[in-house]
Amino acid sequence: MAKNNETISAESLSAQALSQYTPPFSHRGGYIFDADHNMVADQSGDDHLLRIRGWGRLGKLENGGDVQDEIGDLIAKLLTKHWGKDQ
Repeated sequence: MAKNNETISAESLSAQALSQYTPPFSHRGGYIFDADHNMVADQSGDDHLLRIRGWGRLGKLENGGDVQDEIGDLIAKLLTKHWGKDQ
């Protein structure tokens, strides 16, 4: 939900989320980084596949929580679309 009852279009939120990281992405030592070495996600333990990271940067955005949730949604969509198909 947007802060201060602001309405954010799904397209605008998706564009803002996509602008936070730069491909290509890499996986090193349990962490996923973008091309600019920003941490995107990490392995959080036995009970979770990964955690969306970047709150230090995203928390400074007016709607950082919404952007972080959208990044998680985008990652889930990509996993669903490509899991096991690009091998």
